Amino acid sequence: MYSKFFDCDRQEIMRDYFLNTLSNLGQIEKYNITNAIFNDARGQLADALLRLLYTAEPDSEGLVTLNRVYTHEELANNIGCSRITITRCLNEFLKDGVICYDAKKIIINKPEVLKTHIDLVVEE
Repeated sequence: MYSKFFDCDRQEIMRDYFLNTLSNLGQIEKYNITNAIFNDARGQLADALLRLLYTAEPDSEGLVTLNRVYTHEELANNIGCSRITITRCLNEFLKDGVICYDAKKIIINKPEVLKTHIDLVVEE
């Protein structure tokens, strides 16, 4: 009855998929640890906003509004710092024109400026 699930080809495919998934998770964790070690709170927030940016679609003017409302507490928990620090960093980004708000959603005006706040580690 279950022999079709355990044929040799399927096992190979499942094994390759499993190993690929583990490898990808390892790369993601390595990136997250590197981000936490080498970036300050502003850099970690910039990185989080950029990752959220890539999940959203730009509007007709080329501006990207994040898909949903994120509270400062959610962003703080996401990157592992305090809500007050997130509020301070977002206010700096707002003052510099990097972001703005529309109906409590964050609009990213200058993603290239966010990239400058991230200390990128380049592997050789």
